[in-house]
Amino acid sequence: MMRPPQHTSRGARRLIVPALALLLLVPVASLGARAEISHENYDYVTSDLEIVVALLNTSIQYFEHSLELLYVEDIGGGTQELATAASLITPASELLDEAPDIADSYADLSFLIPPFSDFIDGEEGLIQTEKELLEAMVLVASLSNISSLEGEDAVYAMSAIDRASHLIGSFNDTIDSLIVMADEITALSVEETEPFSGNRLVELLEKLRELLIPLEEEIYDFMVDNDDLWESVEPFITFWISDSSLYLGDEIVGGGYLFFNGSFRSDCHVEIVMGDAVIAEVVTGALGRFDFSWEIPLNESLLGAHVLISRTGFESGNLTSDPVSISISLIPTSLTVVLSGTVLSPEESLTVSITLRDVYGGSLANKTCTLSLDDELVEFRTSLSGGYEQVFPAGTLEVGTHTIHAEYNGSLPYASCASGVQTVVVDVPTTLTLNMFSDVFYLSHFVVGDFTLAGNASDPLPGMNVTLSIDGIVLINATTNDTGSFAFSIPAYTLSIGSHHIQVDFNPPNSYWRTSHDEAEFLIYIVEKTDKYPFWPIIPGWGGVPFTASDLFFGQYAYYFWLLVIATIGAVVKALQMHKQLKVRRWTNEQKALEQMKVDLRAAEMDIKDLAPARSIEFDGPPNTPKELIVWNYNSFLRFLSQERKVGIRDSMTHWEIARLLGSLGYSESLVEKMTSLFELARYSGTNVTDTDMMVMVYHVDQLKKPAGRWGAHAG
Repeated sequence: MMRPPQHTSRGARRLIVPALALLLLVPVASLGARAEISHENYDYVTSDLEIVVALLNTSIQYFEHSLELLYVEDIGGGTQELATAASLITPASELLDEAPDIADSYADLSFLIPPFSDFIDGEEGLIQTEKELLEAMVLVASLSNISSLEGEDAVYAMSAIDRASHLIGSFNDTIDSLIVMADEITALSVEETEPFSGNRLVELLEKLRELLIPLEEEIYDFMVDNDDLWESVEPFITFWISDSSLYLGDEIVGGGYLFFNGSFRSDCHVEIVMGDAVIAEVVTGALGRFDFSWEIPLNESLLGAHVLISRTGFESGNLTSDPVSISISLIPTSLTVVLSGTVLSPEESLTVSITLRDVYGGSLANKTCTLSLDDELVEFRTSLSGGYEQVFPAGTLEVGTHTIHAEYNGSLPYASCASGVQTVVVDVPTTLTLNMFSDVFYLSHFVVGDFTLAGNASDPLPGMNVTLSIDGIVLINATTNDTGSFAFSIPAYTLSIGSHHIQVDFNPPNSYWRTSHDEAEFLIYIVEKTDKYPFWPIIPGWGGVPFTASDLFFGQYAYYFWLLVIATIGAVVKALQMHKQLKVRRWTNEQKALEQMKVDLRAAEMDIKDLAPARSIEFDGPPNTPKELIVWNYNSFLRFLSQERKVGIRDSMTHWEIARLLGSLGYSESLVEKMTSLFELARYSGTNVTDTDMMVMVYHVDQLKKPAGRWGAHAG
């Protein structure tokens, strides 16, 4: 049996690599071809969708591992595998949320996550049930070792049997539910394909159901094959209920066992009694077992606590089980209120959206509720989707703070509920505009500017207090004039040289106006501007002096700038002349070296018999053309590799396979690539090669033969 990687308890972060690896290993045909997702956002979201599918497929694998471990009764291992699967759902969900236009362009993807989340919840319940079932069976096994049962011991033993029987039924029902969920996962589609259809979930769930067979046999053996164990036991009837906290409309599910005359009795009549009323009548089956279910009517009189018993009559009298207590209540509900905004201007509208749901998340349609806006109540009925929406237009809400909440008074079988109280502030927006006369001030001058305060974007606000601060220190508490403005002048020498942050803030005296602020940056420096050029130039940036492009080309620094440009041009011209002379001298030396190399090559013996036919070429005589010399140098280098460096070059290898081999051995990838390209050009193309090409080939081969050529993998 395959086991998952041994990192399941370390969380989703350590699963990123295996998840991404599944992009290659797990079939994701739904995302593999551009034609299957035809949308303008394909290029943007396709990689995210591939990762989502890979993450979900990985979670399925961990679901499968978990079920396999549960089959061998490894509760801890199954829990760990399930936790790992769950940890993959969050990043998959976040990727879907972040993909652009996902709701409009790939609507079916919004249904990917819920089936996986439901399966996780269902398997968590299955694990808990299996854990309790195994514990109950341990108790049954311990009781089976007793030589005989008497009195309370018999009832205690049957309570364990009752518990185990109930858990077996619950386990079986949960598997049925999980199979439905597994089928839903299998049927999930991404653009008309099913990327999760290859799972084994249903197969493993059905296999897990096989666990119940030996447990039921063990219970049967305990009750039937131990005659000595039961021979002195007094008659009894047991009774159990699957859930003690119920809602109107729920089903009460339970059962028990009947024992008298030394055996568990079948075909006997049993009544289920709640209070003074018989709510169900059943007949015992094999081993005296009986089961019942009763749907609680939508009757308000049934709310509260109740006591249930099972009872029967036989030849020697009546039997009554121990009482079981339950409580019945209304189905809880919840109201959700969503506001379009919590701070509004009088010109804006407020949209209130309300949703009513039950405790199971279902929407409650056509229910009467009330919406409270301050002291005004608005009655409304929910739509088919359990929602309601109301818009309060401009002018309906006065300036100030308003409270909003909703209530549902309840109706059978639903309980009442109320939303939380939310507040909405309606005030007049203000705009505070700071205007600095310059962003540069000299130390001996003043920092000058003004600001204007307006309401509703354009209405001047006179007589309002505004604070002005520089570098976080309040320097002025100003009052706006009739036009909502205030001019300020601050001695620059009171501030340090360098950059500063100035900010103005309007904090209104009441909630009628909205707060506002503005800010700016300015600079103070010590050297004043001058129209005359000093003998020694002013260096931009010295003393905090700023400069701009206009200063550089046409201002006070223009003379020095253009002088520098002329000097630079002269230096460039001189460098070009020297380069030309060096180029002529180098060409002359190369020609001399070429002639000498031709003489040396003609004297050399050529031995290329051991080279691969695809890389070798036969010459009638010593090579004397640039093309032949390039091929000869290439083959000479291969012989050097085979004989001197012991590099295993097979005859079947192409020259580019050889190049990749050399790159993996640490040879300079750049040199190998250039050498191979020149060989390919000379050997296979009809292009004329020059003496310069041949010289380049010789240079590359010489460099590669040196030790540095091997290890300088990224050298030019």
